[in-house]
Amino acid sequence: MVGCKNNGERQDVYLASRSVPKSSKRMQILQQWHGRVTLISSVGFLARLIDLTSGDDKESSEVEFFWHHLSPENRQSVCLGTTFKWLIGYKTNDGTTRRFSEIKLDRPGCWKGDDFKKADACADKLSQGIKWD
Repeated sequence: MVGCKNNGERQDVYLASRSVPKSSKRMQILQQWHGRVTLISSVGFLARLIDLTSGDDKESSEVEFFWHHLSPENRQSVCLGTTFKWLIGYKTNDGTTRRFSEIKLDRPGCWKGDDFKKADACADKLSQGIKWD
């Protein structure tokens, strides 16, 4: 209630307020994996996956993704060794809920030429320094 004066008399004026709904955006993740590209073909790519939802820390499955699952920009960024997150869940936007599957690429860049050989040599050197019981 707001008080105001009209011709010297006090009148009570009631203001009705309506709450304006805010845009509600929500995401519920049902399943989440961390992936690594292991093979590239003309139709898509193979990747080894770690199931983050179950708390795994080792690659436990292999999945084939087709190029149409990625945007054209992301397709150009995929190379051997590319890592990514794969999410499946529900997105709610202004009251409308839809199921989604989304691949989010990590962007460290692609390995080229001798990069794999150098990494293997480094890993070999490191493993030689480990004292196994």
